[in-house]
Amino acid sequence: MAEKEGDPTKVNLGDLGVIRDILMGQHINQYESQFSNIDQKHHALQDNIDELSRTTQDAMQQMEDAVNHRFDKLEALLSNQVELLKDNIAATSRKDRHMIGKLLEKMGQQLLKD
Repeated sequence: MAEKEGDPTKVNLGDLGVIRDILMGQHINQYESQFSNIDQKHHALQDNIDELSRTTQDAMQQMEDAVNHRFDKLEALLSNQVELLKDNIAATSRKDRHMIGKLLEKMGQQLLKD
């Protein structure tokens, strides 16, 4: 009792429980039960969200790996095709130079005949 008389701002927690029971009565038990149910549902939903997040991240990683693999294959194919085109251009260029050389040689021979 000395504590209550010495400091009026200090309230015993047991007194708060009694006041709560008087004011709220049976309703407080219902509210606590509802809050408990809501809390359980919240935790279950959070677990579902976490699992979905992990599943989504795994799926996204698999898709990213697949896309990267396809890009690598496409890059290799494109590089190969570019090299083939370079080789074809070089071969055509050599063939054209050879044909031009033959034509110039024939023209030179015809000019010498005249």
